[in-house]
Amino acid sequence: MISTKSNISEVITMYEALQAVAADMAGFEATLNSPTSHARVLRLTSALDDTVKNLSAKLEAATVERERAHLQTLQRGFAAAGRVVQRLADLKAQAGLDA
Repeated sequence: MISTKSNISEVITMYEALQAVAADMAGFEATLNSPTSHARVLRLTSALDDTVKNLSAKLEAATVERERAHLQTLQRGFAAAGRVVQRLADLKAQAGLDA
């Protein structure tokens, strides 16, 4: 894929849901320890889910096999990241209940 202004715009659009939660991702431990962690984790997992949906739309439109393979890898990675975030939040919540 040749990089053009249009392609860069598409990439930015694919990941724009993550921009709003970048601080929560960068300081994930602080996010989990926050009094508002439930809402912050929900925003984070929603952003990851939205990114997976955006990648899915790009995957459906992709015609070059190599691009499709890259998009599938990204899609699976972001889906896994969402599951990891949720699992860590669940474990943190459970630890708080057990204390």
